Amino acid sequence: MFQIVRRKIIASYISSTIPAILFAILLVDYEGYNQGDAFAGWTYTCFLFIGAIVLIYGSLISTGLEYIHCKRIYIPNYIYVFLHGVFGVLGTFFFTISPYLICAGFFIAAFYGIADRYIHNLKEKNRELLFLMSVPLILFGGGLIYFGVASIPEPPFTKEDALESVRDENEAYASFLPEEGVTREKRIGELHIKKKTEIKDLGGEVYVITFKVI
Repeated sequence: MFQIVRRKIIASYISSTIPAILFAILLVDYEGYNQGDAFAGWTYTCFLFIGAIVLIYGSLISTGLEYIHCKRIYIPNYIYVFLHGVFGVLGTFFFTISPYLICAGFFIAAFYGIADRYIHNLKEKNRELLFLMSVPLILFGGGLIYFGVASIPEPPFTKEDALESVRDENEAYASFLPEEGVTREKRIGELHIKKKTEIKDLGGEVYVITFKVI
């Protein structure tokens, strides 16, 4: 029993992480900044979603098919894998009717079946399992390195950017904020008003913006 549970968990891990990495590769903005962080974030998000479904629903279905295979009817490996894919499609219908995601559900479930049968047929289990479980980590590490190198360097956050962000967050007062070092004067009746913006650089791209009315 322990061997079956361990096999299902490992199959869930492999059939969740590799598709999550592939989805992340498709979802990364190749023209954006910090592509390495985006790749890691998308991989984590997809892994949580796919992994939860595969671990609970996929393992339950796979255990049922294996019980039928062992106790009732002999199921050839290719039929065993195909049935995983069919139940993957049925499970995907609960979340979406997108044909692309339904196809993805089929292939992820079929991949689970392949991983499950492959682990079951391993001869030197410990050594080969260790290599098999390291494959997703190698792919993830390679993706991080690639996107980290290919990512467009993010420009430094300047005083002008800081002032612009304040204006964006306070659109109602944006017109009242002059540029740094610029003094605007306005007369309202007998009042002579001067407006001035001062920006202090604290280092580390942190700025203190002071708006003065004299």
